[in-house]
Amino acid sequence: MVIAAVDTSPLYATLLVVHVLIAVVALLQVIMAVREARILASLPDAAAMTDVQQRYYATASTVFARLLYLVPMSGGLLIASSRGSVRVSDPWVLIGLVLWIIAIAHLEVGVLKGEASIRANLEGPWDGVVAVAKRTAAMGRAVGVVIALAAVVMVIQPG
Repeated sequence: MVIAAVDTSPLYATLLVVHVLIAVVALLQVIMAVREARILASLPDAAAMTDVQQRYYATASTVFARLLYLVPMSGGLLIASSRGSVRVSDPWVLIGLVLWIIAIAHLEVGVLKGEASIRANLEGPWDGVVAVAKRTAAMGRAVGVVIALAAVVMVIQPG
């Protein structure tokens, strides 16, 4: 394991904290989406939805989930503030960036599109809602796995 010797200036340290916090908040939103979709898929019909689930699907915002976009951006700022100790060409940076792009794609195509479909179909046949909820939960789990892999790569810094 190789840990890059980076500048520990207050700017770098602050950006690192912001970078990690953004990733954690985005991950928590993905976890919430998976949880709600999984629970929804297990319900017998729309009448069984709790007030919390009704509010979640009535007002679910994609803003927090889309914080995932800020992770590579804040990572770029980290690289720029590292005074050359971390480069975009470092293998672990490239691997992490690819993983984040995969996570963002799964988030958009699977989770957020799935939640929109669930919201649009809550009044329709319940079997359709259950099928979409199961796919949404599966895609959300995939996003979580990819984020976890990216975090491991960022900590271990292989290459």
